[in-house]
Amino acid sequence: MELMHKLGSNVVFRFFLSLGVSVLGGLLFTVIRTPIPWLLGPMVFMLLGSQVAKWPLMWPASIRDYGILIVGYSIGLTLTEEALQGILQQLPMMLLMTLLLIALCVITAYIASKVTDFDFPSLLVGSIPGGLSQMVSLAEEMKSINLTLVTFLQVTRLIMIVFCVPFLLFSPWIGGTVGGGTDQPFIDVATWGTLFPEILLYAPLCVAGAWVARKLRFPTAFMLGPMIVMCVVQLSTALHTPVCQPPS
Repeated sequence: MELMHKLGSNVVFRFFLSLGVSVLGGLLFTVIRTPIPWLLGPMVFMLLGSQVAKWPLMWPASIRDYGILIVGYSIGLTLTEEALQGILQQLPMMLLMTLLLIALCVITAYIASKVTDFDFPSLLVGSIPGGLSQMVSLAEEMKSINLTLVTFLQVTRLIMIVFCVPFLLFSPWIGGTVGGGTDQPFIDVATWGTLFPEILLYAPLCVAGAWVARKLRFPTAFMLGPMIVMCVVQLSTALHTPVCQPPS
């Protein structure tokens, strides 16, 4: 423990310690066949390492941003012509579900404001589903909003969704299986080996998209920029590029 404390001031050591903890979590969750193991595993192990073991874990923001860039790239690839047609066909139902979800949040926030000491606007902003950073930024711009309450509610919602929804979807009650897909997949899933040589073209485009989005002050620019770029590429060319995922 004393050695860990001494090495805690070394940024390189803290980075590789965090990397090792994350990889170990991903490997373990893969072995026990949990849903999305390379998301849940590192999250659990990093949480235990930082809060329980009190290890000096650290992850550079620049690496995080490039990870988000890859997420935006993958999301953009899913918008194929087939997927766009499916979205347009189901658009009325999607809009209806969105309105019902907002109405449910309004009702829930109103009831909670009556049985607690918290105000209705703060509870509403805290309960509305949305990106964590976007909702916190929105709360910061509204003077009457309790920022602490909004942050707590949004973080709690995010953690519960990330951990509960995958297990619910892959549960025997719904009939899902880990590694299974939908009946009508919109995209092909491939391994790292099928990524080349397209990555040599798309990587610079995604970086450029992230840079432009950041200059235009887009929220989560490192995700929206590559996502928009890949959506345009997917819809304007006939070139087929499979989604890159590490082999299971």
